[in-house]
Amino acid sequence: MLKKIKKIKPFTLLNHLIFILISFICIFPVWLIVANAFSTEADILELGYAVYPLRPTVEAFKYIFREPTQLLNSTFASIVYSFGQTFLSVLIQALLGYALSRKEFILKKFYTVLLLITMFFQAGLVPTYIVRTQLYHLEDNWLVYLTPAVSGFAVFLFRTFFSQIPESIIESAEIDGATQMQMFFRISVPLTKVLFATQFFMGVRGLWSDFTTSMYYISDQSMYTLEYYIQMILKDAEIMKQNLMMLGIEASEIPTESMKFALVLLTIIPMVLVFPFFQRYFAKGLTVGAVKG
Repeated sequence: MLKKIKKIKPFTLLNHLIFILISFICIFPVWLIVANAFSTEADILELGYAVYPLRPTVEAFKYIFREPTQLLNSTFASIVYSFGQTFLSVLIQALLGYALSRKEFILKKFYTVLLLITMFFQAGLVPTYIVRTQLYHLEDNWLVYLTPAVSGFAVFLFRTFFSQIPESIIESAEIDGATQMQMFFRISVPLTKVLFATQFFMGVRGLWSDFTTSMYYISDQSMYTLEYYIQMILKDAEIMKQNLMMLGIEASEIPTESMKFALVLLTIIPMVLVFPFFQRYFAKGLTVGAVKG
C-alpha cells in the first residue's frame, strides 16, 4: 500500500522557510569570501566582487604562503596567545567566583567591591602599556601573550553558577575531608562545565582575531601573531603596488584585493574547526537557561 503523505501545516512550512532564509543570509557572506579569494585580481578590479570566480586561481594564497616558516611561527604564536591566555583567564575568574560564592570567605565584601570598581572604571591602554613595559619588561617576551585578563562580569557570572550548587553536596564533601581546591575541581567545575566551555570559546574567539598585542609589545617578527602578520603582509603588498604604479609599472599581478578575502578565509578556518567541539555545550546551556527561566 502506498504510504499517506503527511500534510504540512502552514505554520511549520513558514518556520522552515524562515530558517532556510536565515541560513542563506549567514552562509552567503562566507561564500562571497571563498569566491573572491579564488578570483583573479583583474576580474575583481574590472567586474567587482563576484558570486563565483570567473577564472579560478590560487595566486593570492601563493603570495601569502611565500614564507611558510613565518606563517607557521605566527600560527603558533596565535595558538599560545588565544588558548594560553584564555585558559589562565578562565581559571583565575572561576577561582575568584568560587571564593565569592562561599559564605565563609572573609574578604568576600572587599573583593566584590574591588571587582565592581573595575567594571565601571578601566585603566585603559596607556597604564597597561606602562605596567607591562616599564614594570614587568614584557617586550618581545612570550609572557605578554600569557598575561591573563580578568573580567569582573565573568567573575560574578561564575559566582552565580557556583552559588546554585546545592549546599548539601558541598557539606557532604567537607564531611568526607575534601579541601576547598578538591571541592572546586571535583564538584564545582564538573557541575558548571557549560559555563567553562562557553567562556573559553568566547575568549579564544576574541583573542584569535586580536593583533594589537603584537603591534604594541612585539618587534621580533618570529613572534608575530597570525592576525598581525596578515596585516603586515597586506600592508606590504599595497605599498609595493603603489610604488610600482608610481613608477609606471603594471602592478595588476599583485593580488591585493583577492588577498584580503584569502586572509579572512585563513583566519576564520581555525574557529570553524574549533566550534563543533563546543557546540553541544552551547546547546545545553540554552536548554538549561530555558528551563531555569
